[in-house]
Amino acid sequence: MDKPIVESKPAAGEKKRPYMFLWVGLFVLMLALGGAGFMAYQRLVDLATHNGIAHADSNAEEQSVRVPVNGIMELEPFLVNLADLDDIRFLKATFKLGMTEKVKEATAAKNSVEVAAIRDSIISLLCSKTSDQIMTSEGKDELRKAIRLRVNGLVSGNKVGEVYIVEFVVQL
Repeated sequence: MDKPIVESKPAAGEKKRPYMFLWVGLFVLMLALGGAGFMAYQRLVDLATHNGIAHADSNAEEQSVRVPVNGIMELEPFLVNLADLDDIRFLKATFKLGMTEKVKEATAAKNSVEVAAIRDSIISLLCSKTSDQIMTSEGKDELRKAIRLRVNGLVSGNKVGEVYIVEFVVQL
């Protein structure tokens, strides 16, 4: 029973390095995260700079090139579901379109093909938006611009110079 206890010691050229792989792994992970963070930062700075310049240019361009409004096309109120994924949200909005020329009676009629196409285009646009996108003043400005572009693509001759939001209610 009296056997001596022998401890095994590493050979002279062999050292224990149990944490070496852990330290190397952490170093590589830190380099990767730092590189990804730097790239994300550069991308955000580029986007912010580009959007700031583009936004300032578009505001200056829109303010300097105002189209005179000579007629108003009144549209019936819109009641649509918004594209929010977390909740079901509704938007009730009424728009008046400031046209460059006087609006003809036939065009302004509720049953005209042109008004149906305009309403369909605006409904498609509104349904694609979330409440967060349209609740801010910038969001409303973007909505006005998108409506103007869509409607001008549909109508011939008489173009939309301004989009007036007469009623705007979002159910939260």
